[in-house]
Amino acid sequence: MLFAIHCLDRPERSSLRQELLDEHRAHFRAAGDAVRAAGPLFADDGSTQCGSLIVYDAPDAASARAFIEGDPYARNGVFDQISVRQWAWLFGAGKPED
Repeated sequence: MLFAIHCLDRPERSSLRQELLDEHRAHFRAAGDAVRAAGPLFADDGSTQCGSLIVYDAPDAASARAFIEGDPYARNGVFDQISVRQWAWLFGAGKPED
């Protein structure tokens, strides 16, 4: 089951985001193929990171939430808001065959 995980940063956390980047990336690498897509969100200026968007494959919402809550960004207060919603991949490049 796929989940869209949308995270928004707390204001003024860009330096903490950078400080935890290696640990954050290690967390995602450890999840292997469960992370289908992931990357930062940017503010209107196009250069300031302000959150993250992840597509995560998990058996249920609780597992997806546990994954994101284990992220160093979540554990250390970078994220202000976290949303986990089941998601259906209907269109787009790289979509697995039904």
